[in-house]
Amino acid sequence: MTVWNEVMLYFSLVPKDIRKILFVLRDISAKRNITLAEYYIKTYRHLIPDGVEILEYDTTTNTVYPVYNKKIYTKKRTVFYKTMRFSYMCFSIR
Repeated sequence: MTVWNEVMLYFSLVPKDIRKILFVLRDISAKRNITLAEYYIKTYRHLIPDGVEILEYDTTTNTVYPVYNKKIYTKKRTVFYKTMRFSYMCFSIR
């Protein structure tokens, strides 16, 4: 979760006219019966800046699920963070 919080800090520094996407692997907690992204949103919603979209990728069905969408961008530039467990990469598409 601390890496995701760091990503949200970076997203808060990105200009508002740029699309911001957090792309994570879908992982369902048997204990809570919710996905990791849903748990993050429930717990850390106050850290998610405006304009962030959170998408989950299910490897078993090869499907992407939109989990959180707080759009306020206007241009077609994108900042994309892909997280896999504890690492992340930044892609900028112009």
